[in-house]
Amino acid sequence: MIGASLSLFGCSLGSITALGRVVYSLAAQQILPACLQGIHPRFGTPATAILCSTLPLLLGGAALVATGMSPQTLYSQFGGLSVLSFLLVYALVSCAALR
Repeated sequence: MIGASLSLFGCSLGSITALGRVVYSLAAQQILPACLQGIHPRFGTPATAILCSTLPLLLGGAALVATGMSPQTLYSQFGGLSVLSFLLVYALVSCAALR
C-alpha cells in the first residue's frame, strides 16, 4: 500500500507539473486566457497556470472523498482512467507531430 501511494504521489506530481506547462503554453498561444501566463518571479515556473489547473482537481478529489469513497476505491477507479487519458494524449501528440 505504501508503494502504491508513493507511486500515485509521484505520478500526480509529474502530471500536475506537465498540465501546468501545457496550460501556460496554450495561454501563450492565446487559446486560453492571458491571465494564465503568470510566471513565478523567483522560480520562473508557470505558477498561475499550475494553481488554476490543480485547484479544480483537488476540489473534485476532495468532493469524491467527502461522498464516502475510500482512497483505495478512488485509486482503482481513476487508475484505469489515467492510463487511458495518457494514451489519448500520446496519440494526439503523435498526430500533431505528423503535420
